[in-house]
Amino acid sequence: MKLTTMLMLTARIAALLTLASLAALFASAGLLVQDAHGLTLHSTGAVGIHIFSGILAAALAARAWVTRSGVRTAAAAAALFGLSFVQAALGSYLTMALHVSGSLVVTVLSAGITFWAFTTRAH
Repeated sequence: MKLTTMLMLTARIAALLTLASLAALFASAGLLVQDAHGLTLHSTGAVGIHIFSGILAAALAARAWVTRSGVRTAAAAAALFGLSFVQAALGSYLTMALHVSGSLVVTVLSAGITFWAFTTRAH
C-alpha cells in the first residue's frame, strides 16, 4: 500500500472517530444540562476529540507534505485540534455561551474535513 493511501485511510478513520467523539459530547452535554449527569462521558468524549483530531491533523499534514496538495484541509485539521483545547478551557458554567458556540464551529470543521477526506482520492 502506498504511503499516501495509508495516510488518507488514517485520516478517514480519525475523522470518523472525531465525529463519534463529538456525538458523545453532544449526548452527554444534554445530560449535563438537564440532570447534571454524564460528566464522565463528556470528559471521555473531550479526550477522544483531542486524540482523534490530533491524529487527523498529523495524517493530513503528512499527506499534504508528501503530495503538495490538501494544505488548506491540513491547516483546518490543525485548527480543529487547537480549537478542541480552547473548547475544553471554555467548558465552565461562566463561559457556557462561548462553549456552546465553539461546539458549533468544531462540528462544522469536523464535518467539512470528514467530507473532504471521503470525497478526495487517496493518492
